[in-house]
Amino acid sequence: QPLSPSASQALSPSASPSPSALNSLQLIMTTAAVAAHRARVQTLYRNSLRLIYNWSMDRKILSLEAAKLRAEFDLKAQETNMAVAQTMVEEGEKRLQIYAHPDPYVPPYMPGGCTYQRNTPCPTELLPNPYIPH
Repeated sequence: QPLSPSASQALSPSASPSPSALNSLQLIMTTAAVAAHRARVQTLYRNSLRLIYNWSMDRKILSLEAAKLRAEFDLKAQETNMAVAQTMVEEGEKRLQIYAHPDPYVPPYMPGGCTYQRNTPCPTELLPNPYIPH
């Protein structure tokens, strides 16, 4: 059974992709870029809130600064130019490094916390095995 002209063009190595295939590829690439940018912005926002938490001495100050931060992010969320948006994220990451707290808060149960590995479990090789006579 002979191949149709469109099928033979699709199978040939020198065939150029159709415009609809290019559009769908561009859409996939754009969607992936937007998703990566969204994740980067969310990480920046989360780290900014942690930084505010580290520097705040009072809950009222924390709430006020968090509201200011949210307003700043909401104001810049309307940017549609991806290059400008990436520049804004890079500037925000630089600001995070500049204002980093010298002694950030670490939850007690995390590495570096005051109760991390306080009651470590006994190694299993030291526990007696009830199935082996001693």
